[in-house]
Amino acid sequence: MFDGLQGTGIYVGAISKIPIRFSIWFFVICGLLMVQSATVINGLMFVIALTVSILIHELGHAIPAKYWKLSPSILLHGLGGLCFHQPADTDNKDLVIVLAGPLLQIFVGALMFGAVALNSIYGTTPHVAIAAFTQSFIYISIIWGLFNLLVPFYPLDGGQTMLLILRRFMKPAKARDLMLKISFTVAIPMVIGALYFGFWILGAFIAWMAWDNLNAIKDGRQLIVRGTGRAQKSAYVTGMMKDVENAFKDEDYREAVRLCHVIRAGGESILEKQQERIWEILVVANVRQSDFDEARVWHRKAPKTKFVNDAFSLIPPKLSE
Repeated sequence: MFDGLQGTGIYVGAISKIPIRFSIWFFVICGLLMVQSATVINGLMFVIALTVSILIHELGHAIPAKYWKLSPSILLHGLGGLCFHQPADTDNKDLVIVLAGPLLQIFVGALMFGAVALNSIYGTTPHVAIAAFTQSFIYISIIWGLFNLLVPFYPLDGGQTMLLILRRFMKPAKARDLMLKISFTVAIPMVIGALYFGFWILGAFIAWMAWDNLNAIKDGRQLIVRGTGRAQKSAYVTGMMKDVENAFKDEDYREAVRLCHVIRAGGESILEKQQERIWEILVVANVRQSDFDEARVWHRKAPKTKFVNDAFSLIPPKLSE
């Protein structure tokens, strides 16, 4: 559903070599939330708490994905966040990755709640900004974490967890269809509730995802793709790589980078040579469009060929050190 968003947004840095990006729509939503707040301080602290909490959630997904060398990256987008990574090779690994996000978010929220409770025992009065931040952070982390974890709506973590559990008891195609039907049914009261309370954007967003779930049933879309044994050549990846090479040759570096991320998120088997070429393109194309921080991220993965080293040497010394 969101694979085309991988590699988009504004790159802001990396945490433990996990690239972090912000979509322009995330800033738009945060701006709207600030405008609706009672005071500037409350609005600002709520937005900061929201950003930190979502980032912790996505890092929860990314940490085990990185442990299994699945090349995770994070995008804060719209009303939440997305963690992209290459497909895991077992349902058990996928389940760990899915559950780690909301569980880490809830755990950190609970720690903050404990710290606030302990502080109240000693009678310390926090600054109004700190109080606004902690209150918002606890509310967002625990309430949203539990909602995301327990509601069986795809692609929320609850929906993904339900799919992985159903696959243990029935054939994958039947599990997918059952999960998507439950997800679509659950979406109906959520949309009605969002519209009733005036959350028009949220209601429209849920309705759009529910409609996509319905289409996934009709077109038999695979939600989980596994590789078995040695990777086989994929016609899809081979064709996409030709598009990447053509875009790179035409010096359309932004498009070349975008297509590389689409391939990585597509769930198809990628041969080792194809993967190495993707890393090379991501380094060189980002250098040529002066996105040096991004080039440094992919340089850690790319083979140290002359093609890569020559491009990387063009980064100004103060940025490459």
